[in-house]
Amino acid sequence: MARGLFGAILSAAIGFMGIGGAAAQSTGTEPLHLSDAPDDVGQSLSTGALASWFGGDCAGTILLRRSKDAIGSIISPTCFEDAQGAQFAWADDAISNSEVWSAQGIVAARLMHRGQTQRYSPYVQNLAFAPYAYFDRVASGGSVVDGIDNLAYGAVFELSVANVLGATHYFDIDAEVVSSFDGAAKNWSVGAEWQPIGYLRHGRTFLRYFGQPMALGRNFLWTITPKVYGEYVSEMSDAAEQPIFADRDEALRIGPTVTVNLYGLKEFEDVPWWAQRFSLEVTYGWLYDTLSELDYELLDSSVTMALDEKGHLGLTLSYRKGQLIETGQDVDLAKLGLSLSY
Repeated sequence: MARGLFGAILSAAIGFMGIGGAAAQSTGTEPLHLSDAPDDVGQSLSTGALASWFGGDCAGTILLRRSKDAIGSIISPTCFEDAQGAQFAWADDAISNSEVWSAQGIVAARLMHRGQTQRYSPYVQNLAFAPYAYFDRVASGGSVVDGIDNLAYGAVFELSVANVLGATHYFDIDAEVVSSFDGAAKNWSVGAEWQPIGYLRHGRTFLRYFGQPMALGRNFLWTITPKVYGEYVSEMSDAAEQPIFADRDEALRIGPTVTVNLYGLKEFEDVPWWAQRFSLEVTYGWLYDTLSELDYELLDSSVTMALDEKGHLGLTLSYRKGQLIETGQDVDLAKLGLSLSY
């Protein structure tokens, strides 16, 4: 049933997607000037007429990004023009001390049900379901380097609950199977995640600042987005080395993740072109395994300059250091290459 529904909606969606939500861009109007905007640009972006210019529904049915964190919420994802896209790159691998080629990205298709808005009372706002595929491979001369050879398939169910403590709360349940590119199964997992996005102008708790664009000078906006994630992981095969199962064949992990995004304003003519095409993302995640009493951390950062006006294609410099979430393998990798986002 889910496959049939997915196929029907995906076919219907192709006509209105506008190549990743390009219809959200302003057309046929006089160029805006930053001097015409209020000083508190960041607050204005979260509500009111400017919301459609600086976001709105800025992602289509199909999402193409570098990672789950680059998507954010399935219901309300980071705009493709400000998100870090799937990356195909030359890389400097500090662990193997060699130059390698790398590909990393996630493709998701989201099916949405939007509820009716209530102004004050808490309510279930939206529902979403998204099957996805995630790939992460580092190779040299056709051979896998450092064991980074992960191809994952999964699905996420997400609901949002609005008007609670001055924020909308996004709750995810996901299931995933990780394999190699050769098809050898590695592990399966089920997880749950909580992510709050605040109401900057009307919220009365510290949650109001989470996930909302705030002004940084006259040319940039920034957001800070925390999450809490927990998962149960079970080994499917010992054919591939997976440090997460060094002591036992299962793991029960929980911990926080924080993502900071910085990107340029795009709808004002007097913002420099390079600022309009600039975006930066830094994510730090920490997980504690309650069964083995081991912890895992990963720093994942990237900076992109868009090569096209709409921001689908970019030149991206990225750096990852720590342990991969999927398998616990060590990674210390700097990459320079092209990125693609929708």
